[in-house]
Amino acid sequence: MRKLGMARAESHVAACVLAAVAVLASAAGVAAQGLGIGLQASSSRDAGWGVGPRALVDLPILRITGSFDIFFPDAGTYERAGIPVMAQSVDYWEANLNALYKIGFGLLPLTPYVGGGLNFAGLKVEGSPEGQLDVDDTETGVNVVGGVELALGNFAPFFDARYAFGGGDQWVFTFGFTFQ
Repeated sequence: MRKLGMARAESHVAACVLAAVAVLASAAGVAAQGLGIGLQASSSRDAGWGVGPRALVDLPILRITGSFDIFFPDAGTYERAGIPVMAQSVDYWEANLNALYKIGFGLLPLTPYVGGGLNFAGLKVEGSPEGQLDVDDTETGVNVVGGVELALGNFAPFFDARYAFGGGDQWVFTFGFTFQ
């Protein structure tokens, strides 16, 4: 399997660093407004690993979360109709909008949650010989999500797992933190 070209990977890393700086710079102001904002890293078998921002709004019964991940899948050999095809570059992203129900245990700072929502996934494959595998597609699906959050004042690390039916059609494991 071949990796993404260095220029493409460097531009993705630069964009992620800029997003991280913007999130951290605005975290205090956002937390004062009753919202949350943070960063996350995700991993899946099919898309590799990804990074992106996460935002949340706490409502009386539910928490609404929105996230966006840019993944870094390997370019390489993929199958199309049973025939191996070489791809030069692969771009993949997911955006999610979920409603989560927090299951509180009173005095413990550890809060499990469950829920679901919408998944939007984009795939762009380029550079295959004779355009056999060139794809630029966006799919929509639904998620089921379960996870846990540790409240440490305004700082809250979390871990969750989600499965997207349609859309990304895969398991994604995510960890990160939010400022609330």
